[in-house]
Amino acid sequence: MGFQAAIAKKNRSNNSGGIAPDPLHTVNTLSIVIHYFKAMFTCTKDRETCLITFIYLWLTQALENIKSANYIPSLTRVTGSEPCAAHRLRIIHVDGKSWVEYAQCYSKSHAVLWQWQPIPIILNNFFYHYVQTLSTTAIKHLLSAKQKQQLWTLIDKSWKTPKQYAQYGRQRKDVFFRYFTIMAQRCPYLSTTAKSILLPEHVLHHASAKTYQKENSNQIRYKIFRAHNQYLERLDTAMKQYSINLSINNAHHKMALLFDSKLFPLPI
Repeated sequence: MGFQAAIAKKNRSNNSGGIAPDPLHTVNTLSIVIHYFKAMFTCTKDRETCLITFIYLWLTQALENIKSANYIPSLTRVTGSEPCAAHRLRIIHVDGKSWVEYAQCYSKSHAVLWQWQPIPIILNNFFYHYVQTLSTTAIKHLLSAKQKQQLWTLIDKSWKTPKQYAQYGRQRKDVFFRYFTIMAQRCPYLSTTAKSILLPEHVLHHASAKTYQKENSNQIRYKIFRAHNQYLERLDTAMKQYSINLSINNAHHKMALLFDSKLFPLPI
């Protein structure tokens, strides 16, 4: 097999139809992350702030690009009527239910656009109970320089597996960081246009397809939301099947659990 053919075969195996990361290993690694957050952050306020930021970076596929504390963004909350921009959060109300949305990057050839994207179902309560406490009138960055350094220490350190987590196996840290990237890359149901929004150019199997496959932002928004829900539901199923502990144990902002799937109606 020639060099180019070998590369093509590898790309195909990494795209639609490829093997998805083991959900048990993924959710067990997530429980190890929460264990280290509890051990490292003795201050409840610092733990909340940094954990919210970490989950946001994981969901938005940014963890693997964090190379120092200076790379860590600071989230801000804005009102529902303000324009979307990088690292902004807002709360909207749909049929009496409050929902958190975050800024999703839509890269264009000559510009970078940002569109509001709903937080996946099982993460909404976790985000909502914290984001609702943030001011929209006196907007300030969520993380201080000290908190960024603390979070970077956790991201950069070696995550040794505590004995109580060893029975279910775990993922390498870099694979865990790329969970949503890998799932989107190998998802046979996610449209090429949606993949072009979620994935970096070098991992797209059909990089030119977005030039002739057209979807509007509402269609893309829905497909990303549906895909993220599916990627997290498989973790939620493994968590329940094997009684994996994802409790935050923090009643300060009613952030008792990371996952909570009892949410209706949907925001889109």
